[in-house]
Amino acid sequence: MKEKDTQLLLPGGEWLASLLFAFRLANLELRSPDQKNYRYTFVNQALPIVFDLVRSSDVPQNVDALENVAGGFTGTDILAENDLLPAWILPILALGAKAPRVAKLFLGMTPNYPYQVADNLNLETSTVYTKYPNLTQKYLEKQKQKDVAVKYRAGKIEGMWRIDPNNWAITDISSTGQTAWENEITVTKTIMKPKPGFYRDSQISKQDQLRIDDLREKIFKTTQERDQNEK
Repeated sequence: MKEKDTQLLLPGGEWLASLLFAFRLANLELRSPDQKNYRYTFVNQALPIVFDLVRSSDVPQNVDALENVAGGFTGTDILAENDLLPAWILPILALGAKAPRVAKLFLGMTPNYPYQVADNLNLETSTVYTKYPNLTQKYLEKQKQKDVAVKYRAGKIEGMWRIDPNNWAITDISSTGQTAWENEITVTKTIMKPKPGFYRDSQISKQDQLRIDDLREKIFKTTQERDQNEK
C-alpha cells in the first residue's frame, strides 16, 4: 500500500514566488499539474509531501481545523494577528532576490488626516481600516490611542479615505510602497517586518513531523552552504 502523503499549505500572494524559489534552490522544485495551480508536488519526488495553495490569511485556521493538514507556510504577520507562533522561520538567504525583504506592516496616514504628519499621533476620532485589526489595536493601545475605531476590511483599503472622511489612517503590508504612494498614503510608523514562517498542527503525527523536519533541514542546509560560498 502506498504511504499517505503529508499535506502542507502554501500561501497565495506575495510570499509564494519566494517560497517556490527557496524550494528550487534546495533541489526541491515544485510543480502544479493542476491548471488552476491549487496543488503542488515535487518534480523529483524528493519527499512524500503535497502542497495546497490557499490564501495566506487562511493558513492558520486550515491547519488547526483540518485533520489531514499537518502545517503550512504563511507570513509572521498573519500568525501574530492570530496570536500564534511559527515553528520556524525561513532564513532570508533562502528566498532569493525577488523576496520582499523590506516587507513591513505599517501605519499610514491618509490625506484626510487633519494634522501635520510630524505632529504626535492623534487618531482619537478616526476610523482606521485594516486587514490586521488585532495588531493595529495592540499598537494603538501602546500609543495611548485606545478609543480609535479599528475596522476590518479584507479587500483593498488604500482608497477608503475617498469615501469615508473619517478615515485618517490605514494599517497594511507593503514591500515596495508603490501602492501607498499611488493612493497618497504617507507611511509613518512601522509596526513589524513580516517574514515567511512555518506553522504546524499541534497534534501532528510522528511521520509527518519527520517529513517536515527533512524539508526544513534541506532548506536550511542549502542556505548555510550558500552563505559560506558568498563569504
